[in-house]
Amino acid sequence: MGFEIQKQKVDKEVSDILDSMNIRNESTTFVINHPPTFLETLDSKGVDLMFSGHTHRGQFWPLRYITKSIYGKYYYGHNKFKNLQTITTSGVGTAGPPIKLFNTPEIMEIKFISK
Repeated sequence: MGFEIQKQKVDKEVSDILDSMNIRNESTTFVINHPPTFLETLDSKGVDLMFSGHTHRGQFWPLRYITKSIYGKYYYGHNKFKNLQTITTSGVGTAGPPIKLFNTPEIMEIKFISK
């Protein structure tokens, strides 16, 4: 199965799951999604905020440039895709070699304040 066909299949699965959740526009909805993906699908379904990790912000230099080329600006930090806010952290863990080089581990604290 080609990459694009597989991607469409997974996007459809994500879309079906979100449809089954009956997301209401008057409520704030956030999703925890391991990699910063499915931006178009999440935005079209009314998700307000997505938390991600997975990229480890490249884990050690210069791998940061590879993760940035895969995920674009969504590889790290707070970004916006249409109406969807995204937050991707570098986390504290590692993948493969147990090192982080020029990449400080982080734990994020988020406070939600009602308006």
